Amino acid sequence: HAASRKREERVIRNVRAVAAGFGVLLVLAVAVALALRFFAPQLFSVDRDAPAMLLVLVLACLAIAATAGTAQAARMAPAFPQISAWIVGGLAFLLALGATAVLWPEAPAWFHITAVLLPLVAAWLGSLLVLPQTSARL
Repeated sequence: HAASRKREERVIRNVRAVAAGFGVLLVLAVAVALALRFFAPQLFSVDRDAPAMLLVLVLACLAIAATAGTAQAARMAPAFPQISAWIVGGLAFLLALGATAVLWPEAPAWFHITAVLLPLVAAWLGSLLVLPQTSARL
């Protein structure tokens, strides 16, 4: 029973790590969206007049948010931290896919394609950022 209980506790801690990582990602992404709505309202206009450099800035901010969220999940996970990072990246990928399907006419194709692939790159990077720390834990 002790081994079973210990395994159950690790699973719960991994689920919490994924939830916390996804929460970090969402909070940062929403903060970026709100800041951009305030400082760059042309991004949200229907006439698509946002300059490409501003769209690249949006992608960079989202990359930072996604990497922070995936790294947080990996850092908090007691077992299989890289898998926790990839789960958060996968959830963000699905969210980006849904947003792209709804918002396709609002931005150029290159922006949407990059936004969909970005969480997967962030998951890879986020898991790498904590790799030395997790090796030291083992």
